[in-house]
Amino acid sequence: MSADSEFPPTILFCGKHRVNFTLFHPVYQLLRREPAIRLLLSSGRYRYQGLLGWWMPRDETKTNAHVFGEFDVDPNHLHRTSGRDTFPYAVCVTSNVDSKIIPRRARVQVQTFQGVSFRNYAVDRKYLRFDKLFFIGRYHIEQYVSRGLLREDDPRIELIGMPKLDRLVDGSTDRKAVLEGMGLDPGLPTVLWCPTGARQNSFEKWGRAALRAIDAAGVNTILKLHDHPHLPKRLTYDDLIAEARAGLGERGRLAHHSDVAPLLVAADLLVSDASSVAFEYCILDRPIVFIDVPELLAARASMEGSAMDLETHGRRIGRVVSRTEELTETIRAELAAPGALSPQRRAAAQHLFHDPGGAARRAADRLLALAREAHGA
Repeated sequence: MSADSEFPPTILFCGKHRVNFTLFHPVYQLLRREPAIRLLLSSGRYRYQGLLGWWMPRDETKTNAHVFGEFDVDPNHLHRTSGRDTFPYAVCVTSNVDSKIIPRRARVQVQTFQGVSFRNYAVDRKYLRFDKLFFIGRYHIEQYVSRGLLREDDPRIELIGMPKLDRLVDGSTDRKAVLEGMGLDPGLPTVLWCPTGARQNSFEKWGRAALRAIDAAGVNTILKLHDHPHLPKRLTYDDLIAEARAGLGERGRLAHHSDVAPLLVAADLLVSDASSVAFEYCILDRPIVFIDVPELLAARASMEGSAMDLETHGRRIGRVVSRTEELTETIRAELAAPGALSPQRRAAAQHLFHDPGGAARRAADRLLALAREAHGA
């Protein structure tokens, strides 16, 4: 029996950005009801300096207050940690791979993955350092096995699903309420535009011109920018927000909350480029329009060890447009015939996401079991 077994086992979540916690938030809500564990949340960005104790991150966006401030969390669960923290947490769970935020003596390190897209950034040898891999679906596992990164029977593999997507199928999110809460008319079709965060993304490429083209289709427009995009030199995030607001019409809104799931439920059509959100939207089986971003795709394909996969599902789940002039009419056509690519979307959703609706419960149960096992070791 371990020396600290008289105390409850500790499950620590570490996440560098607000969007990281969106995946874990539904799991957190289940775990916080468990009296027999100690549940902690940290950005992992704090510094410990001997007798001086814990120091705040220099960047305000790296503090616990910023990362967790928009979510329903117990303030008593906020905790200061760093990669140099030597406390033996039973379990540390994260969707990041940065060793600077993950306490080195956590007995079980669990990777939940932030998402999966055809660019396959989540297929990489660097994830193999974790003790448990909470895979999103069969496709994700197959990518690891086919590339020789894992064997099918590897004990690190856990088929869990994606907790943040449970609400897409469980009826807990009301489309009308989401749109009215944003001051939009729920009687109009709604288009959600989600650019990815990489350079050469669709907003960087088309910006206001695309917003005008979407608005011309006579729809509500919701723009959801990436939580932490890679920006061109001399451009700040505030500049990006100002550019977005300047391009939105009366029926346009800029989304501020990090969780995209309610917006997916509210949207009748998704516009994206190479974001993992496009795959997630397949669960709802609604139209998708891809703005072509050849420079972005070429940059990813040229990276050493690239696992980009445009063949299995890629952009076959939607329509691809390469000129702003095409965007308005493509949106109108897809809204008029929303079932045209339904077979492709349904096949992708089944392959990519394991049993949506029960992922948070599966993740919570496995984390509880792992924490108890590690605590009693």
